[in-house]
Amino acid sequence: MAEERRAVSSSVRIGLQTVLGVVIVAILAAAVVLFATPLFLVTDTSVEGIRVLTKEQVLQQAQIPMNTRMAELDTHDVAVRIAELPRVKHVRVEKSYPHLVTVEVTERTPLVYCEFEGKMYELDASGVAMHVRRPTRRIPEIVVPQPLHNTLQREAALTTAQHLPKDILTRVRTITVDSAAMVVLRMRSGRTVELGSPTRLDEKVESMRIVLTQPGATWNVSNPELPTRR
Repeated sequence: MAEERRAVSSSVRIGLQTVLGVVIVAILAAAVVLFATPLFLVTDTSVEGIRVLTKEQVLQQAQIPMNTRMAELDTHDVAVRIAELPRVKHVRVEKSYPHLVTVEVTERTPLVYCEFEGKMYELDASGVAMHVRRPTRRIPEIVVPQPLHNTLQREAALTTAQHLPKDILTRVRTITVDSAAMVVLRMRSGRTVELGSPTRLDEKVESMRIVLTQPGATWNVSNPELPTRR
């Protein structure tokens, strides 16, 4: 009986060793295919999700070495380089064997724009600036001191823009903030709305909706419960 158990145990060990040997050989063979043969080389790229950026801009920043082995390509390094583009909010880089590298980009959404030292910049809700030749249509310009710096005035302008519903935001030509306590909207129609400080904005928006249906070139809704016309 003991001899039978030893025989079975020996057979199991031999079987496990055989399986382990096969697995090791398979792993080594796969490693040889991936790293030591030209079967899986980077020969194609794809860029998805771009709206303003071009494929050429993304790939130039990505610096993906063509004809390098797929297994040797560090997708994290590629993603880090692409993320340095100001317009890129999120990026994901994936390898699709045998030859394709796919870059998936999520661009920042411009909220407002500004002019600084003769150049145009779009800014997203977090204040990231993106140089442009011409701004996106129907987004307002912010007029503040040092618009590319994180000042109280710029923060007030961005906060205001974020709280304005799209149907009102597209009607605003400029958001002017000389001091953080006085935000002034100049509408595309030529009318002016003085908001005061960027507080109680939801209430001020509702007040705006009412006063803009009334005559008057300038309205002050700093007290949304008591708007005044000038």
